[in-house]
Amino acid sequence: MTDSTPPASTPPLTDLLAQYGDRCQIEHDDATGIWLALLRPTVTARHYLMASTLGELAAKLGAELPAQDGAQ
Repeated sequence: MTDSTPPASTPPLTDLLAQYGDRCQIEHDDATGIWLALLRPTVTARHYLMASTLGELAAKLGAELPAQDGAQ
């Protein structure tokens, strides 16, 4: 496997955006290589999740945000 090929367990970014994109902003900082998710639970609050890999960020988002079941 080359460096440009993600491991099979890493979800594609499009999957994360589809699942969490309405509740957080997901970005990658090319300078540091860090993935960042910004959650805004209230108008004045900001909650950041940082991870070194997209798979790690997905795990943190899954633990932080409940799964959507279509009803809110």
